[in-house]
Amino acid sequence: MSKLIKLLSEYGADVPGIMERFLNDEDLYNSCIHAFYEDNTFNDLGISIETANYDDAFNYAHTLKGITGNMGLVPLYNLIVILVESLRSRDSSQINFQYKKIMDEYNKSKDLFYNK
Repeated sequence: MSKLIKLLSEYGADVPGIMERFLNDEDLYNSCIHAFYEDNTFNDLGISIETANYDDAFNYAHTLKGITGNMGLVPLYNLIVILVESLRSRDSSQINFQYKKIMDEYNKSKDLFYNK
């Protein structure tokens, strides 16, 4: 088992799904995950939430839902799903809290897969 697969497994990622989507090409996945952490969408989501621009926040969150799902980052994906549903239903009562939890998980995963 490679170091990447071991880390993904320990993180709770969907390793079989990842390997299927990325044709068992760990180098491809590694380059994609680096691009993911270099992207500004999480920051844009935070700015949209901070300025109460919930339409843009929904679009950013929905995009991140798809990306994290495809990347197999299940713990992060699950938190984003909750935020997407709050934004979809226009319930802003927990959005700041949800975003903080997402960013905590994002930073945790970034430390595992990007900052090494």
